[in-house]
Amino acid sequence: MKVGGEVTPQTLKPYGVNTLVLSESCIHTKKLKNGASMELLYGDITKLGVIFDKQVEAERLVKEWKTRIEKVTAKKHNTTPNVFLYDSGEDKPFTAGKYAMPNAMIEAAGGRNVTEDMQTSWARTSWEMWPGPILMSSSCSTISQPAVRIH
Repeated sequence: MKVGGEVTPQTLKPYGVNTLVLSESCIHTKKLKNGASMELLYGDITKLGVIFDKQVEAERLVKEWKTRIEKVTAKKHNTTPNVFLYDSGEDKPFTAGKYAMPNAMIEAAGGRNVTEDMQTSWARTSWEMWPGPILMSSSCSTISQPAVRIH
């Protein structure tokens, strides 16, 4: 969906459709200073738990994610791996910038997203950004099992 396009919370409201805009999607309206963060993700999951009357499940999921991140970050590494997330595209790869949730996930796992300086959530970039390892999103239609791979 293109920001400012035909489907927005405002255009859905007259039809009685209530909406929740995820924090990651608010980049175009709020200009988050520090980019995406795991706290934004946790907050969105908590909100969804309330909306769908699944607060206990949402709290459990957030707690599980926090525990997993603690385990990953507890391991000491001498270097911070550079990671390039490939979502799609051939001539120009579509990838996650500063405001996309995968940027926060890469950071939480102890890595550095090489496209973290892109002042957007998702965009096309050049293959020259590739530092070596590529994290491929599960939406890549050309990938067989497993859906996410690190090369």
